Amino acid sequence: MEPAKNIKVECTSNELMTFYLKEMYLIGNNGLAKELGIHPSKSSRDKARIFDLACQLVSKFGLPPDSVNISDKPTKIVLEGDYAERVIQALEGKGKIKRKVPTVAPDETQLDLKL
Repeated sequence: MEPAKNIKVECTSNELMTFYLKEMYLIGNNGLAKELGIHPSKSSRDKARIFDLACQLVSKFGLPPDSVNISDKPTKIVLEGDYAERVIQALEGKGKIKRKVPTVAPDETQLDLKL
């Protein structure tokens, strides 16, 4: 038997479980039941077991090659707040970037000490 060619998933089943639970909470229990085609009470009782088994399978066997569409465009990431500041500081430490010093008009740099 020839081994199946598949896409390796680089995260743990716990990370997948967290992702799926977050997504489930966005659509709610009734929405999940509707998407899965099961009764809401069954979804409520069995969702933890269903997600756990699915996550273990995906992390162990990966995904079929045609199931993922990988774009040629680079991924854009937006960092804000403290995360952005940490990245800037790290890049400054490595000499990759330099902060621009704000330019001040000549009149503002001189103090008037007249009384």
